[in-house]
Amino acid sequence: MVDRAQFLGSSWTQYIEASTDRIIRLLNQTIEKESRDTQPAKKLDAETESRLFAEVLAFYLHCAWRAAFGTLGDKEEDIFMEALFVTTLSAAAECKKADDTIQAMFYDFYADFDLEHCKLKWNECSGGRGGLLWEFSKRLSNIANSQKGQLKSHFIG
Repeated sequence: MVDRAQFLGSSWTQYIEASTDRIIRLLNQTIEKESRDTQPAKKLDAETESRLFAEVLAFYLHCAWRAAFGTLGDKEEDIFMEALFVTTLSAAAECKKADDTIQAMFYDFYADFDLEHCKLKWNECSGGRGGLLWEFSKRLSNIANSQKGQLKSHFIG
């Protein structure tokens, strides 16, 4: 079980980083589209991209925890998730979107993320509003908004 968690943790960060890159491209396209009439568009800065990477990393780990929680017993879940978490953070620290503090501060960040999201269902209400995916997309949009001012979000209805 530990071997599987370590394999996953060392290999899935490339997909997490690719997901983050796609989200950044989408947010930058939204910023560009909405600012055409008012001012020249500025892309998301490196700090914002690192925050987005940490959010996506936390989301993937949270989804893995949900799967482990649903299929493994308490003891096995703890063992699997600890190995997954440690290996993932080690691999994530090498990613281009990671900042220098990701290993030092990510445990606390993830604990807050998990606490906020652990009781949410995948799609809570009609149209998915209020569910895990909805709340996660709001978080990503809010990060972009914090750098750029208010966007007309395509993520939040």
